[in-house]
Amino acid sequence: MPTIHATLGSMSAAERSEAISRAAQSLRDGQLVILPTDTVYGLAASAHSAEALARLNELAPSPSGVPGEPLTWHAPSPEAVLEALPITSAIHRRLVRVLLPGAVRFAFDTETGDAGSLAPEPGAIVGPSPDGRGETIGFRVPAHGVALDVLQQAGVPIVAKRLAAAGWSPDRDPSAAIDAAAAAGIDHILDDGPVIGLPSTLVRLLRTGGYKVEHVGAVEERHIDRKLSLRVLFVCTGNTCRSPMAEAIARDLIDKAEPGSIAGGLPISVSSAGASAGEGHEASAEIGPALAKLSIDRFDHRSRPLTESMIAGATHIFVMGRHHGSAVLALDPSAQSKLALLDPKGQDVPDPVGLSQQVYDATAARLRELIAQRLSELLP
Repeated sequence: MPTIHATLGSMSAAERSEAISRAAQSLRDGQLVILPTDTVYGLAASAHSAEALARLNELAPSPSGVPGEPLTWHAPSPEAVLEALPITSAIHRRLVRVLLPGAVRFAFDTETGDAGSLAPEPGAIVGPSPDGRGETIGFRVPAHGVALDVLQQAGVPIVAKRLAAAGWSPDRDPSAAIDAAAAAGIDHILDDGPVIGLPSTLVRLLRTGGYKVEHVGAVEERHIDRKLSLRVLFVCTGNTCRSPMAEAIARDLIDKAEPGSIAGGLPISVSSAGASAGEGHEASAEIGPALAKLSIDRFDHRSRPLTESMIAGATHIFVMGRHHGSAVLALDPSAQSKLALLDPKGQDVPDPVGLSQQVYDATAARLRELIAQRLSELLP
């Protein structure tokens, strides 16, 4: 059968949909397909077809020269990964959720490489771990829309190797490989224009529950570190009373918590800002004594006005009153999913400004109760 070369950019929406469906069917039928990912073009095969796996390994031998070296599962979604593999570490699960789909490839080290129904022969995807003490499963979820559509429609686990492994370079553009692919009997080429041409970043998920960036590709290590952490932002009006107290209390609770007891041990940073704050104003004098009653002795704060970048950088935003939530959404309407009143019961935390020390003390005590509850609810 001649190679089907589908140039998606010149097709109508209906034609694109038909081409993607035909490619997914080809994979189910045990044929090989060239398709774009968010990094490079890959040569894909069904992990359920021994014949397709043999053809893939013959055309694109492992760079290490080790016959039968495990392939990388290209999953249709992060949820599919977490359902199929025994990933239990809070850090690992968050990395999967926040980095996928994306230009990251994971090597999951496990005591037992139970890949479930990913492949009739688990060795197609599961191999020995580098330290020889267990096994490793490689997986990724590409962010390219065409690749995701194919993976989701295929309905079987798909593995892939970059075109360069077959000697067909550059693998950012399949046009150079058309003749060679046709000669090699490749059944389908889905051509959606050049991709970035960089390899995915390799992240190893260690059996200890931690991780290690083993090869930096399209995604920088600092981006991975930042995506892993939870960043909590407290918002009040002037950032001189309630939100500074909340910031200090949250930091104290996190510092004194048992290891792993909050959000599975994920790194958490806290900050505060004011919806109508000026820059650099001192906190109310009553805050220090109020915090001291909670055994928080160190407190140094200057007010900060709420900004769009603060909102964008936060993973969780807790506001003291409904009008503070409105101020957040006025700056960034997309922040709704990470925004909540600090009080889970939906009550505002009254502003103690201008009132007695006793009121500040009571406010601090209430903030501690509410923040302890909110921290206990943070999911990894």
